[in-house]
Amino acid sequence: MSVREAADTCGPPRYGPRSDRSPDPDGHHGPRRGRHGFRLPATLGCLAERLNIIGDSGVDEAALDALLESLSADSAFTAQLQTLADTCLAAVNPSLTAQQQGAFVLACLRLSQASECQQQDADALLCLNADTLFKCPIGIHSLVQRSALDSCWRETKLRVVPNGAAARPDGGCAALEERARTNANCSLQAAGLASGDTVDLTAVQAAITASTDTTDTEKALQQSVLSTCQANGADTVEAFLDCWATESADGCVTSIAERLATAPVGRPSGGVHPLGAPPRGQPGGRGRR
Repeated sequence: MSVREAADTCGPPRYGPRSDRSPDPDGHHGPRRGRHGFRLPATLGCLAERLNIIGDSGVDEAALDALLESLSADSAFTAQLQTLADTCLAAVNPSLTAQQQGAFVLACLRLSQASECQQQDADALLCLNADTLFKCPIGIHSLVQRSALDSCWRETKLRVVPNGAAARPDGGCAALEERARTNANCSLQAAGLASGDTVDLTAVQAAITASTDTTDTEKALQQSVLSTCQANGADTVEAFLDCWATESADGCVTSIAERLATAPVGRPSGGVHPLGAPPRGQPGGRGRR
């Protein structure tokens, strides 16, 4: 089955509300699933099955290679995809079901492509840095209790758009990154993880361990990032945020991909958007709308 045929069969991935007449992945029509109908996990799993890239025990690497080679006659493009695929395969959580592993790899490939493209453009890189600090599951917000975040969200006037990314203010990516860094600094100070210009890396370590917003896999990613930042002597706020944004980019991709792959149909995993938990009162958050 071709990619187009598989996509037509499985239906388009959706973050937004479903139409009353929109079909499920099996082709059946059904009612809305609420304000944020969340079908992407089912769609990804369906695609993995229809494209025959999974077997009983997980992703069939030979089948995945064949699929990637079929996408383009451009050998350089195919080689790039295969490199990204190798990285995604290495990050697969073996505890996932075969279908979830397939969904993870497909999501990881798509997100990796987007991240890599953003890293090639100076302006887009600023937006990537902002989203990594602001909305990534392993971002700074995950280290801080929600009660300490509220005033920081209001102070920086950062806004979440329906797909979970940060909305761009006037001034584009540069302004967005500045607000995200201000928000992150405010959060670190409010949580006692920084004082003035100095980040308490020992306190950050404790916050990683204590966080209830991250999975064990995400905690391991954060620990790896922190170890790199410690080794680089990134103990000032500016250096720490630079390090965290840069070193978290790949982990952000895999953490989002795993949340997408494991989220139950109808709502994101744990009731939290796969890109991270929006603040109360923000679109997708748990407060008043």
